[in-house]
Amino acid sequence: MKVRKFLFILLAFTFKASKGFSWGSFGHQAIAIIAEDNLSENSKKKLKEVLDTETSTEASVWPDQIKNDSQWNHTRSYHFVNINDNENYLNFLKNQSNQQKTQGDILRALIESENVLRNVKRNRQAQTYALKFMIHFVGDLHQPLHAGRLQDLGGNNIKVNWFNQSSNLHSVWDTMILRTYIQSLFSFSQVSATNDLETYLQSLRKPQADEVADWQSSYLDDWFEESYKMRDLAYSGNANQNQIYFNKNINLVNDQILKAGYRLAGLLNSIFSNEGLSNQAKLVRRSIQQIIDPSKYKILLTPQRSVSQKVLFNNLFTIDINDPCLTHLHH
Repeated sequence: MKVRKFLFILLAFTFKASKGFSWGSFGHQAIAIIAEDNLSENSKKKLKEVLDTETSTEASVWPDQIKNDSQWNHTRSYHFVNINDNENYLNFLKNQSNQQKTQGDILRALIESENVLRNVKRNRQAQTYALKFMIHFVGDLHQPLHAGRLQDLGGNNIKVNWFNQSSNLHSVWDTMILRTYIQSLFSFSQVSATNDLETYLQSLRKPQADEVADWQSSYLDDWFEESYKMRDLAYSGNANQNQIYFNKNINLVNDQILKAGYRLAGLLNSIFSNEGLSNQAKLVRRSIQQIIDPSKYKILLTPQRSVSQKVLFNNLFTIDINDPCLTHLHH
């Protein structure tokens, strides 16, 4: 509880100092707190050692804050995977061009972050970067439109008017549904950001122990498949019928935040207790490596020398300017 109280106090100063409140960041910070609350004492100690002076909530939003920096713009494609209907992930990889293989995706980035954290020979700075990316990407992977359709770029190209605010379907799932839920709990203008986050966490249901065990017994590929299937719910219905769409999907959004937090805790507990990779984790790695040579097509979780965006992405991508918190590549 002391850790949580400290985080809430720190968040209060952070929000007062910021020009605007990022609701996308809100979800990531909630996931980080759920995860840290469910770490073993050993894992909490190691988490603090690796993050050094940063908190897990600060780490949870860092990948979004730096991905437009010239040294980090190679990581933008690590936040998602846009995949066609009726196409499984391995076939998706097989059909990629060499350029697409170089760009990477969220599953490959999460695997690399885990590899770095499990490798005691990697230096502390590399492990710090890897941990920050892992905390964030586990959250991203539980948002169904981060496994969205290629044809509409994960919902970015589907315009939505959300309670009189112009947006798109991806942003509705990243931020708008959660924002609407929080506004239904209390008035943000009357309650501090610290209390907003605490009140939100208290509003979530308390999962049963066997449910948590089931969540934590799964692995990254399961989480992707789950989001890939859930995206049908995101695409179904009319998001412009805001209240109906909100009522239909809010419980799913809250459950995905819960799952992400508990699963992140389980993954970190496994890493920090030096458990070996599960057979499933080994199989996932072998399956991907049979298609993509990791020594040739590397996932880079460290800053790189500034490269012209036009050279790096060959003019195939544009920036989503509608979402300052969660900018995504457009195919």
